[in-house]
Amino acid sequence: MNQVFATFLERLPGAVAILGIALFSIYMFKEYKAVRRENAESVKNYVNMVIGDMAASLQAQLARLEGISTKQEMRLKEIDKLYIMFNNDLSNKLQEVSKSYSEVEMKFGQLKAAIPSVDEFSARDIYGLAQMQDDPRTRAELCAKILNHPDSRSSDLEMAGDMMRQSFRNSLALALYKKACELDPERRTAKIELLALQAELDP
Repeated sequence: MNQVFATFLERLPGAVAILGIALFSIYMFKEYKAVRRENAESVKNYVNMVIGDMAASLQAQLARLEGISTKQEMRLKEIDKLYIMFNNDLSNKLQEVSKSYSEVEMKFGQLKAAIPSVDEFSARDIYGLAQMQDDPRTRAELCAKILNHPDSRSSDLEMAGDMMRQSFRNSLALALYKKACELDPERRTAKIELLALQAELDP
């Protein structure tokens, strides 16, 4: 018995050491697990924080892009509205121009129809009508009727020639002056105007 107890006492320090090492190992393992758990929790929290920041940033960017898209859509609608208004205005202007042109053509046709024939008016009457016209074509047509009128006098032809010369209808003015000189060779003013115009056109 004493020998067994003595043997136990001899081995007791080793057993205590082994037990201490075992307990220390268990403690260290628990601490390691606790540290790992804390680290895992910290990493998880950090990752969640980063993900949260990224999500918040993405939401802010999406909201900003949505605002920009809304503004662009409003601008596009405004541009479409202005384009439609421009097209309508242009169409109205073209219709107005076409109507005005048609009215001018109609009035010019009426005016041409109203130009007197040789049998209705004298050459002096036709000259009076030519003086009242604003359209140079109408005045030229009336003066051409004076040129071909059978009752035209030298003075009528000379006045019509002066009118055509002022309107730069030089060929018609020459014809009127020449006929005025033919009808009255003694009419010096008509001859002077004829010579002056010929010198002007062919120096």
